[in-house]
Parts: sequence; C-alpha cells; structure tokens
Amino acid sequence: MVGLDRQKVLFQTRAAMRIGGQGLSKRLVSVALMAAILFWMGERQVAGLLLGLLIGIEIINRTLSYRLRKGPRRQTWPVMALFWVFHSAAGAVFLFPAFCLITQGSTALLLGAMLWSFGVFVHITGNFAAFPLYNWGLLVPAFVMVSDMVRRAAQAAFRPSTSEEWLIVAALFFLYGINTVETLLQQKGTQQALNSARDDANSRLRALEYLTEHDSLTGLRNRRSFDVQLTDFLNRRSARSRVAVFMVDLDGFKPINDTYSHSAGDQVLQAVANRLRTLAGTEGLVARLGGDEFAVAFANIASDRAAYRLGRYIRQEIEKPIQFGQKVLQVGASVGISLSRDRFET
Repeated sequence: MVGLDRQKVLFQTRAAMRIGGQGLSKRLVSVALMAAILFWMGERQVAGLLLGLLIGIEIINRTLSYRLRKGPRRQTWPVMALFWVFHSAAGAVFLFPAFCLITQGSTALLLGAMLWSFGVFVHITGNFAAFPLYNWGLLVPAFVMVSDMVRRAAQAAFRPSTSEEWLIVAALFFLYGINTVETLLQQKGTQQALNSARDDANSRLRALEYLTEHDSLTGLRNRRSFDVQLTDFLNRRSARSRVAVFMVDLDGFKPINDTYSHSAGDQVLQAVANRLRTLAGTEGLVARLGGDEFAVAFANIASDRAAYRLGRYIRQEIEKPIQFGQKVLQVGASVGISLSRDRFET
C-alpha cells in the first residue's frame, strides 16, 4: 500500500466494511445453497470445507473490522492490509463450488457454474465499483478462477445431465430472478433518494443565492445585487432613453425604533418596502441599501420634470400612515434623484 493516499484507502476500507456487513445474509444463503448442492452430489467434505471457509473468513473480517474502528492509529495500515487480503479471499470463496461442479462433467452443472460465476461478477461490480481498491481486489481472483474453470471445461468429457441437475440450474435462474428484482427495487429507491437529495441541494442553493442577493427583512435586493442590476439597466437602455435612480432616506425612523420597539421599526421598513415594490412594478428596480435607506431605479424616463414628479410621488407614498397594532405610525422621506445622460447613436 506504499504510495497510496492514506485517507482514500481508509475511506474505501470502511466503505467495504459497511457493504460487507450488509451482504452477510445473502452470502450465508448463497453458500448454504451451494453446500446443499454439493452435499446432494456426495461431496460432503467439500461442502463442509466451503461452510468452514465462509465462517472462518467472516469471523476474521468481523475481527479486523472491529480492530480498524477501535484500534490505535498506528495499527491502521496493517489491519487494512489484512482486511484487504481476507476480503479478496471471501470473494474467491463464492467461486470455489464452481470447480466442484465442473468435475462432475455434466452440461447442466457447467451451466450452473457459469451462472454462479456471472452472479459473482455482477455482485462485485455492483457493490464495489466506486471503490477501486476492493473492486479489483475481488475481481482479480475471480477472473483467475473463472479462467481455470474454462480451461477445465475445455478438457472435460460431459455426460448427459440428469433431471435433478437441470432443477439445480432452474433454481439458480429463479434465485437470480429474485435478486434482479430486488436489485432493481433497491436501485429505484436509491435513485429516488438521489433525486430527493439533488432537489434538496438545489433548493438550498437557490435559497443561499437568494440570501446573498436580497435583504432578509424586506425581501428587496441588497446593495450588491442592486448595483449589478443597475449596470444591466444602463447597458440595455435604448439610444435616447434615460435611467433615473432615486435614493430614499427615511426621516423620523429612529424615534419609532426607540419609542415603539424594533418590531415597530421592522414593520415600518416592510411597509415601505412593499410600497416601493408595488410602485416599481415589473419594469423598475428597488433595493434596501441598509438601515432606513432604499433605492429605486426606472428606465425610459422622458425628462427631468418627469423624474421630479416621480420622486415626489415616491415620497408621498412613503409618508402614508402605517398601522402597528393600535397605533398609527408615520415617517417622512428625503429623496435624491440621479439621471443618466442621453445616449445618441452615431
């Protein structure tokens, strides 16, 4: 493991531990089935060896997994190396019965062995594709064993298959069918979980983007967002149109905060923001610059006089009474106006 990234290997090892723990029941059922077939074929010693190997390897894997989680950090690398070796051996055990089946020289049993091998490869790649260290640690011994199985099959003289042997193949097909349906359902659930996580992440991203561009109290754009949009306003205006920017500073706002509480001040700011938002409509641009300062921008202003009338109207709207519980609050407004120059085409 020299030259490998320590954190990457540790992550893959822990992931392999979790996956291995989740697949224990399937391994037990699968090996029990193969042991039963071997026992039926008269290979009792081989069946016992298979079960013994499985139990021994599972115990070793569990022990190493516990040591990896609980042991001192200086023991991490040796434990991971041992876990990798025995994890690969556990994968090879799944292919061990295939050799026993081929020695019988039956076409049906050869087909059963091939089905078993195919299922092992699907299991390995389906569970460990995202973890190259353990994916190839399982695939390499599996490839070696299948290659030897094919070599033996090429040298064997096959006898006619019995009905019982074909029943074994049918049972394997049935088990693979069940496993396929279960895998598809798990993948569907995983995909739904991924889609839900992606939608949640996108929603959070949109909320974060909104918060970076808008004032949290009023929902209006903040200063940074207003500057960006105003630049776009100026760039998109027609040849003879003018852009007017109205800087609004509330008068008498601080006494409301001091006298009636910050809740009253917040309600005043929200009421002013709603009035400016309504006044700007879809064509205008409105923002809270901070504190009791606001900005409103309009394009297509015909003249200085039109801008002045619009500024006076903004002030009148702001100065309308604001209801706060049983009290009526009122603020004034100082409105500054800035007009862009005419831009003539040449």
